[in-house]
Amino acid sequence: MTLVCDLLGGTIEYVGEGRKTETLEAFYRTLSTEQKNGIRAVAMDMWDPFFQATLRHVPEAHEKIVFDRFHIMGYAGKAVDTVRKKESREGGAPELKGSKYLWLYAKENLPEAQKERFEALRSLNLKVGRAWTMREDLRSLWKRPKRSGNAGSGGPLTAA
Repeated sequence: MTLVCDLLGGTIEYVGEGRKTETLEAFYRTLSTEQKNGIRAVAMDMWDPFFQATLRHVPEAHEKIVFDRFHIMGYAGKAVDTVRKKESREGGAPELKGSKYLWLYAKENLPEAQKERFEALRSLNLKVGRAWTMREDLRSLWKRPKRSGNAGSGGPLTAA
């Protein structure tokens, strides 16, 4: 299913069957030119059909598309694990054996019983440690204060 919501209004604007370019395009075709021009942001997952449909139908979409935190952080977590696997395979850090799940935790969620081992691993100046730190820095972007004010008419949409 494709679900389009108005995030400011808290309303469901469209429900379509399937997750295809055509499904989201059917929604965009229901909008007037004025309504499409009023769209300030489109939050979506990283599903290429939604991306392509939005680029075709929303004016200046390349400046309005915002990928959702869940998917961005999912990719960042996979990247940390890829670095860990590669570093472990290359044999440069035997201490990494059995540490997979430690690197998947957010700093504040690390179990107390694992903190000492994790800090010891981080102190080794490993590539995976740097990758984990970059992921944590990325996570911190969502903790930054939001801008206030209303920049223009229309509201943000989300497609999921």
